[in-house]
Amino acid sequence: MRKIELSLLALMNNKNIINELERIKNNGIEFIHYDVMDGQFVKNTAFEGEYIDEIKKIGFKISVHLMVKDISSYVDKFINKNIDYLTFHIECQNDNVIIEQLKKIREKGIKAGIAIKPFTKIFDVEKFAEYIDILTVMSVEPGKGGQKFIPNTFYKLIELKNNVNFKDKVIQIDGGINNTNINEIKRYVNLIVSGSFLASYDDIEKLIKEVEE
Repeated sequence: MRKIELSLLALMNNKNIINELERIKNNGIEFIHYDVMDGQFVKNTAFEGEYIDEIKKIGFKISVHLMVKDISSYVDKFINKNIDYLTFHIECQNDNVIIEQLKKIREKGIKAGIAIKPFTKIFDVEKFAEYIDILTVMSVEPGKGGQKFIPNTFYKLIELKNNVNFKDKVIQIDGGINNTNINEIKRYVNLIVSGSFLASYDDIEKLIKEVEE
């Protein structure tokens, strides 16, 4: 599986967000990346659960990405929503909390995942591999759209490609994806998150065909 995933942040200021989502769905996008920010783990704030019902009615799969400090309360909130994937960052959590929350997500029938910042090492997440379905690799610092892709991310993607612990996991890349790097990135991942680049692309159907085939 290789899919392009639209970051809802790209439409955050759009007054006709549902109409725009319907247009994008008609152009072949199947996944929506739903960022949640608490203003603590990252400086910004973002979605808190709004639009999820509408997004599902349109027919999207939803991947929720928690960029929050208090993961327990946010996991409790989102496991009761109609979503497909739920990931959270591991950088400020202890191992027991991480494993407990991953198990809780899976028990609700949702795919569980962890997200890592650009300079978090793959070695540091291997111990969680058996508990996850998806690993989100941040290729920019979390919390702000429009950043440039960090080139060293390619080394991490290559490492993951050759790591047996993650051979059956969904690998998601998030941040700074555009037409200069997407064709190289697609070799290593299953889900490619893109925001403003994808939302403003002239021929989404053509892009999907090039990337997902």
